[in-house]
Amino acid sequence: MTCPLRARRAFTLVELLVVIAIIGVLVALLLPAVQAAREAARRMSCQNNLKQIGIAIHNYIDVVNAFPPGAVKSNTTSWHVHVLPFLEQKNLYDQFDFTQGDYIASGGVGRANLGLNRVNTYLCPSSAAVKMMLPDPPNNVNPPDLIPANTGVPPYTTHYYGNMGPKPPSLPGTGYTFRNVGQGGFSQHGLFEVNSRIRLAEVTDGTSNTILVGENSRHVQSLGSRFRNWMRGADYNSNQNSAGTDHICGCRNIQLGINTPTPALSTTFNDIAMASHHPNGANFVLCDGAVKFLTQNIELGNYKALASRDGNETTQVD
Repeated sequence: MTCPLRARRAFTLVELLVVIAIIGVLVALLLPAVQAAREAARRMSCQNNLKQIGIAIHNYIDVVNAFPPGAVKSNTTSWHVHVLPFLEQKNLYDQFDFTQGDYIASGGVGRANLGLNRVNTYLCPSSAAVKMMLPDPPNNVNPPDLIPANTGVPPYTTHYYGNMGPKPPSLPGTGYTFRNVGQGGFSQHGLFEVNSRIRLAEVTDGTSNTILVGENSRHVQSLGSRFRNWMRGADYNSNQNSAGTDHICGCRNIQLGINTPTPALSTTFNDIAMASHHPNGANFVLCDGAVKFLTQNIELGNYKALASRDGNETTQVD
């Protein structure tokens, strides 16, 4: 007697399509959660960068008894250079000779090439992750001064900018002033300016109520140029008065809200808004070393109050 054939058990096409659809739904539900977790980790890393920068500036103050200058005009260096020893970058700092003059000059081997050193503490990880950075133009279409002639490659920049203070209009009862020397000028109520030496005692609004450094990773690439360079503080051959210059690279006025689109650089370079690739806001470190995430919906007057060191405002960071 012959045995009956056993029926083969297998997925039908409909069942297979259902399984694929279920897997697709699960992936669609899981992917945003994974991306959110990764962004949370990047945001925490960014906050850690700012924490380290805040500590470095306070260690600098302990030695010099003043905040670092936003820029040193005689050699164009930014405050980012002067706090390097307190960021475990003393070997890099020791390569600078501050008597050499312009550190962003096209020539000068041993100067411009120092910008090729990547200082990870100055770069937000979310900026690289979102891959929204514009590419640098090819070298053959760049003006000769955009990429230093002695390197031939673009240097690194920074995503963290010193607070130069708020600009008018101001809150009722305050009178913000600024020095109008072009490119948006310089607020007179922050912690940084060209050749500045502002003391901690001058933060009369309180260190816990005053922004020290903010994030601007949305408007800045990781790779820069002669003008977008973590070493660069200000112009060297300026025809402005002896106290300053028109451009400043490592600092910003607080004139526009967080994540506001970049203004016309030809007239308001110093007013480029603090901005980030973190959803709905940006990270800041205060003068007391605390790191806060400020939402882009913060009322502009309150935001300016937090940027002022001496406006007698009552606004506090939540």
